[in-house]
Amino acid sequence: MIPVDPRDERVISAGRHYAALRYIEQHDNEHLDEDQLITACAAHLMAEHKVECAFKAHAYAVSALATYQSRTQPAWIDIDCSTSDVVRVVNPVSNQVACFTAAELIRLAEERANTRAGATPPDEGRRRCHPLH
Repeated sequence: MIPVDPRDERVISAGRHYAALRYIEQHDNEHLDEDQLITACAAHLMAEHKVECAFKAHAYAVSALATYQSRTQPAWIDIDCSTSDVVRVVNPVSNQVACFTAAELIRLAEERANTRAGATPPDEGRRRCHPLH
């Protein structure tokens, strides 16, 4: 067995990701929306797992939620075909691929925030899924 140094940043990071994933699994049935679940998970990590930076706690929570959702939503980001300007998302079940520019992702995030705040975002300009070739 290879010895593991508990002070190794990779070990600490993996432990925090696992703690966030356990929290999401345990609290997903509480009828929280994603933002509320992420916020609660981040607060838990800061209070119980010595994550001192709110940004890092949020990142661990988002990563854990993505891991949790990937169990039932078999989609993945095609890293080889993505760049810093465009992200390609593949759904192998439906044989669909969607490409999003960075600007589109920012707009979608803003629309999502506006929708949660009660505003109705416009539907124009949204990228539709396309069949894989």
